[in-house]
Amino acid sequence: MRERGTARVALTAPTPADPGTVRAVVGDRLRRARREVLLCCPGGDPTAAALAELVPAELPRTEPAPRTRIVRQHPARFHLPAQRQARAAARAGAEVRTTGESYGPLLVIDRESAFLAERGRPDGLVLVTQPSVVGHLADSFETLWHRGAAFHSGPAAARAVSDELRTVILRLLADGLKDETIARRLGLSLRNCRRHIAGLYSTLGADSRFQAGVLAERHGLTGNATAAAGEPRQTSRDVAQNNDPARLLFDH
Repeated sequence: MRERGTARVALTAPTPADPGTVRAVVGDRLRRARREVLLCCPGGDPTAAALAELVPAELPRTEPAPRTRIVRQHPARFHLPAQRQARAAARAGAEVRTTGESYGPLLVIDRESAFLAERGRPDGLVLVTQPSVVGHLADSFETLWHRGAAFHSGPAAARAVSDELRTVILRLLADGLKDETIARRLGLSLRNCRRHIAGLYSTLGADSRFQAGVLAERHGLTGNATAAAGEPRQTSRDVAQNNDPARLLFDH
């Protein structure tokens, strides 16, 4: 069904008799891509996982191939299935970066069409063809892309993204978000998210999420523009020089 430049399609087959629904709709547009393919793939999202498998398999094998760029979240660097997907994408010619930002599944093809997750349907996608909307979605992808870092795994990769991941967790704590929401936004399992939060509590000397948020804001560790009221914002280097316990948040 099409209405004002949008259409609904099923991400997974509604019945066993129709297993190719998503490949028939998304795959057809991918095979006709000529200039670029943009994919946002947040962790822990079944829609994103399906798209991450589909895009490398359906990219056109033409010359010149469309430039393909994929943004994932930092925890994907340490998740074996995500690592396999990133390697498969690289073999297909895609560039992959990770970011600490939160976002939803998004696939943009030639800046002419885009697929979004359909709210309320974990197996649903919405196809958007309205040029202004597709353009805005592509611009949002560009913002994430330019904030991202090249995808790598291993100890060096952990050091490269650990500061940003901690900063994002602290910022979300300061905003009062629940553990479940933080985990979902960052693509972390709830168990790992709570382990990170417990470590931050310990390092900051906090007894509650509210106190942790206040301390993090006071030391300028949340990345917000201002620190606690009446206090100048500190950098992580300033905190370290002051022998503050919070400096451990940024030690490797």
